[in-house]
Amino acid sequence: MPLQYKVFTLGQMQNNTIVVYEDLSKIGYIIDPSFQNQPVLDFIHQQAITIEKIICTHAHFDHFAGVPFFKEFLSPSPAVLINKKDLPLWQDGGGSKQFNYLIKLPPEPDEFLTDNQVLTLGGEQIEIRAVPGHSPGSIVLRIPSLMLVISGDTLFRESIGRTDLQDGDHDLLVAGIAAQILSLPGDFIVIPGHGETTTVSHEKAFNPFLSAR
Repeated sequence: MPLQYKVFTLGQMQNNTIVVYEDLSKIGYIIDPSFQNQPVLDFIHQQAITIEKIICTHAHFDHFAGVPFFKEFLSPSPAVLINKKDLPLWQDGGGSKQFNYLIKLPPEPDEFLTDNQVLTLGGEQIEIRAVPGHSPGSIVLRIPSLMLVISGDTLFRESIGRTDLQDGDHDLLVAGIAAQILSLPGDFIVIPGHGETTTVSHEKAFNPFLSAR
């Protein structure tokens, strides 16, 4: 059966946490667990989904704050995956100290994702693409069977991720968005780390940061 997904917008920073799963095998992944995760856990239990992996698109604290929660309440405990280039940021608390957030630091990641890596869930491919610039290890997940991109904080509806934080790079981010997201067919859906869902064609037409593309 084709993959399914559900988006939860939760917490004080209105993060989008996504559960992607295969409805027959009931195997799934959590993408970017943030704050106030009980609705996500309830859904997982209601659907009887076994979460194999937790994938963080990057290592800013609001995209991994929920890892300890799910590590505690899911059994078997899922593996946690990030791009290794963001490991120093992860180990330093993901910027939580600079923003005066008190969070429970997660354990070290179990696996490291690499650019052009392909994961398989329910027989369908999930493509990992590096899009640095918001953070050194920012990634996006492309799911061709769903015509879907999970963009983290690289691309938002009519905006892009911040590049004024430590290790940010505006030109690198815009180039990565062009290569890894805007190159897709226009009807691909884009789920950002915060805010409304959009499409590739909408961003090509209306995103002021990408208008020259």
